Amino acid sequence: MEFDYFAYLRDAGVQKGELLDVSSDMMNVMLLCRRAGITFDPNHLLDALQEAVGPEGTLMIRAFSWDFCKGLPFDVRTSKSRVGILGDVAMERAEFLRTRHPLYSWMVWGRFQQELCALDQINAFGSGTPFEFLALHEGRQLRIGHTHAPGYTQMHHIEKLVDVPYRYEKYFDGDYTDGDGQTERRRYTMFVRRLDLDACVRDKWSLMEAKWREKHLLQEGAFGGIEWGRLLLREAGEIEFRDLTENYGRNSYTVNGVPGFEDVTRDGEFEHQYTGDLQE
Repeated sequence: MEFDYFAYLRDAGVQKGELLDVSSDMMNVMLLCRRAGITFDPNHLLDALQEAVGPEGTLMIRAFSWDFCKGLPFDVRTSKSRVGILGDVAMERAEFLRTRHPLYSWMVWGRFQQELCALDQINAFGSGTPFEFLALHEGRQLRIGHTHAPGYTQMHHIEKLVDVPYRYEKYFDGDYTDGDGQTERRRYTMFVRRLDLDACVRDKWSLMEAKWREKHLLQEGAFGGIEWGRLLLREAGEIEFRDLTENYGRNSYTVNGVPGFEDVTRDGEFEHQYTGDLQE
């Protein structure tokens, strides 16, 4: 017996015309299905997602990779995802195209494919990025096989908008191969955490998620033993933005064990560094 992909997506509330940022834990899904004696095929999941949103909708399958940060070359056609196999499965399908940033890229299908894949920003999280596109076009995050907030990568877009002092912009240079197979030296940036500070999300986002649930922005459930989560990204981001700008992020982050970043100052020496360890 095969997993009922369509019933799962109906249970998760997926609708025609939606723009979905798909965050998945396929290893967990396939392990749970194996234990239940059910066949699970990631390609069939992609088929079901395409039918669920229709051609008027858009699928963004995560294919994030940080190898470029380590000096390794990036090929937009073949460089593997480091956040699960669903992006790699989509990479083998001709109807999916990849966005351009070597650190945070998606395999895209549907209405907004050309617009998203035309974005050519060097920064990972700020203006002109797919993260901004998701916020401007009422995107939703669909979590498959998990409901936990560490999949909420959109938080870095909000941090970049606020220019939080516990992060700084860091440059990375490397060999980049584009969709036409042309290789050149390129530079990209990421808004990374300062390693002199112990900055981390607070209580695994429990306080922020409670606010999202209260506003009905986050729905969670399970079908056939497989968890799902669904988050309205613009509205969730607005709550995070207000916490960062009006409350020093006390509901979002701790810095050196203290809620918020009220006492954190930006040290100019961190701006635009090339060297040092990377932390997302």
